[in-house]
Amino acid sequence: MAESPSLPTLVVDRVATPSRLALHAAARSHPGRVRDGNEDSVLSIRLSGLLAGAASPALGPELGFFAVADGIGGHDRGEVASRRVLQHLAAAVIDRVFKRLALTDRGADEAWMERALRESILAANAELLALQRANHSDMGTTLTAALVIDGRAVVANIGDSRTYLWRDDALAQVTRDHSLVATLVAAGRLEPEAVYTHDQKGMIYRSVGEADEIAVDTFVLSLQPDDRLLLCSDGLWEMVRDDGLAAVLRAEAEPQAVCDRLVDDANRAGGEDNISLLVVRAAAVAC
Repeated sequence: MAESPSLPTLVVDRVATPSRLALHAAARSHPGRVRDGNEDSVLSIRLSGLLAGAASPALGPELGFFAVADGIGGHDRGEVASRRVLQHLAAAVIDRVFKRLALTDRGADEAWMERALRESILAANAELLALQRANHSDMGTTLTAALVIDGRAVVANIGDSRTYLWRDDALAQVTRDHSLVATLVAAGRLEPEAVYTHDQKGMIYRSVGEADEIAVDTFVLSLQPDDRLLLCSDGLWEMVRDDGLAAVLRAEAEPQAVCDRLVDDANRAGGEDNISLLVVRAAAVAC
């Protein structure tokens, strides 16, 4: 598990969430102003309201799985890669996570959530490799995903699609970019601005579909009421940048309004790539 230096109090926080959290989510995907097609894909699954048993009126856990993938490999191939990976990932998470929690009394701790999410991503990677071999093609995708169970969130990423946390009027990047430029910035060899301006900013060194064994970074968060997760492809964060993301999250409370404004802002800034995002808001509800 990787730890995010910007979120030292949130990673592997094992203090119980004080109240049950409901999840409200919205998404948008747009080709941008320059690209002919859209190679991004977005996935949002929520499961809530399960009764714990006939003798008990208590609700079961609020479950959510959210993901954004940015396809690699050129027109058609990148689109197929991102879509197929999210299709297989959805099936794996439903089978490995949702079914277990819906059909049994077994709980979900952070270690189990991390393992289940990582295994699901590796299963989707194996399916994409099989598709490559069957079609004699080279394709891949970046991925960022969040598995949320009653206020516990495990975030994963491969490549340069990002997940951010908005909390207490502040934006923090949870994930780390697996790109050449981001590595040089972290080593102090380039200025932070280079992630937006360097001529090799799009060169990533890790993606789904690149090998039989891929490393998956995971980050564990304890969500609080009014927290929001923003998952997005680089077509959003490169165009709008962190200050612009924060300004919209500060101005808009509802996930759909955030999505719509950020897509508009990215296009006004140039829309040089496909733009995809998913916003998840945690809201306190009575237990």
